[in-house]
Amino acid sequence: MNLPVVHIVILNWNGLDNTLECLASIRELTYPNLRIQVVDNASKNNEAAIIEKKFPEINVLKQKENLGFCGGCNVGMNYALSEGADFVMLLNNDTLLSPNLIETLVEAYGTLENPGAVSPIIFKYPETEKIWFSIARWEAKWKTGEARFRLALDENYDSLKNKKPYETEFACGCCLFVSAEVINQIGLFDERYFAFFDEAEWCVRMSRQGYTSYIIPSAFMYHKVGGSTPSLVSTYLLNRNRLLWAAENLSFGQKIKSYPVMAKEFVWHLLNSRNFISKSKRYVDKDCSRAFLQGYKDYFLGRLGKWGKETEKVIFKK
Repeated sequence: MNLPVVHIVILNWNGLDNTLECLASIRELTYPNLRIQVVDNASKNNEAAIIEKKFPEINVLKQKENLGFCGGCNVGMNYALSEGADFVMLLNNDTLLSPNLIETLVEAYGTLENPGAVSPIIFKYPETEKIWFSIARWEAKWKTGEARFRLALDENYDSLKNKKPYETEFACGCCLFVSAEVINQIGLFDERYFAFFDEAEWCVRMSRQGYTSYIIPSAFMYHKVGGSTPSLVSTYLLNRNRLLWAAENLSFGQKIKSYPVMAKEFVWHLLNSRNFISKSKRYVDKDCSRAFLQGYKDYFLGRLGKWGKETEKVIFKK
């Protein structure tokens, strides 16, 4: 029996140590029909060449500029499809995999009804007993001032591991497993996002074509949360792209609940950036608030995709 060909696509952007550790864990996978692509997003210090030298069995796709998560994944997916992939797994470079992850996902995928993208349970690392991702569910809470996706249920793994696969609003881009058939039907990532909320938009597109996103609780892996992207860059992109995603994908009822919460959050960050929030009530510093506000500014000015020079000064503190 011929096993499906699975291509793993990993992005590297100035994250050599994490990427090498991730690739070492991939070497321990027990699934025999794997192909590995590392898309290097124009990293500094000759990182692509170092990866090639240490892992000669993989393909390193060198880019001349930082294409972001969306653009880099699109390069990797296009390559995988051209090479005859049956499945593609998008994987963050700051992850570590359980040895039987791939066969568990392949086997489960074949049992699902109209599967689109799927993800395993994702634990934090090194706090390996703490679940980071087990669901994607949009929530808007006025009291806490948060309108966002909830990424985990208040459950331990013992209560989840024997459950059947269950639906989620999106599969997580940290580890997203999808068939070539679905990619060909839906298309690639929307590069307006650059990074963050891209997989949420992708899975919405899948759902509109009749596909369902799932969590496979019998499969698991580990994630060094925040290890792949500088914190101010994440803050900026998350909040810019949340506005884009919400405008195009929330229902009217969800917008009625969510937009006042977002406005409340905006006011808090505006006040914090101007030193009107006392230290005792400040949960992030002024640099974080400035990155948040820059995300709002760029969204309303229509500046999507990769950030410009003005934004670069804010998110890299130049």
